Parts: sequence; C-alpha cells; structure tokens
Amino acid sequence: MERWLGSAAFAPPGGESFRTVAARVRGLVPRIRSGYPGQTLVVVSHVSPIKLLLRDALGAGDAFLHRLHLDPAGLSIVDSWPDGGVAVRTVNDTAHLAG
Repeated sequence: MERWLGSAAFAPPGGESFRTVAARVRGLVPRIRSGYPGQTLVVVSHVSPIKLLLRDALGAGDAFLHRLHLDPAGLSIVDSWPDGGVAVRTVNDTAHLAG
C-alpha cells in the first residue's frame, strides 16, 4: 500500500500503474477532440482514467489521484476548446442516482 500511495509508477500485482494508464488516456484525448469537433461526447470509463483526465485538466499532481473519491456512475464534466483550453465544470455528480 505504501508503494502504491508513494508512486504513480508503481503497479499493484496484476494491475497497471497510474503512469501506464495515463499514457493510454493521453493518447486517446487528441483522437477524441479531433474526431468530434464541437460535439458533446459521453465517455464511460473506470475510475482511474477519469481521475487522470481530471488531474490533467486541473493541473494537479499525483497526490490528487489518491485524494479524489469518485462514486460508481458519478458524472464529471470537462469542457475543452480547440486551442487546448479546458475547464472542469462538474466532478462526481450523483444527483441523477437519487430517487
């Protein structure tokens, strides 16, 4: 656990490190942006890729990955613009689950 919390490069047994997942996610973002200009997209994913997208959008460090809790089916919204600018609009909204 100490190694996992201490380094984004550490991979738990049978798993991937945050750095490995981040490389995959970063490779996907430009393809999404260029393939769907001006459109609203819904990306469904596990928690780690979403945390990595939010970390990068907020310019946060690796500690963010262990401090942010995301619920199953929580909605996070990130706006992006052609010039590369981003704004995090919503993080882990679960209001749609009430009822």
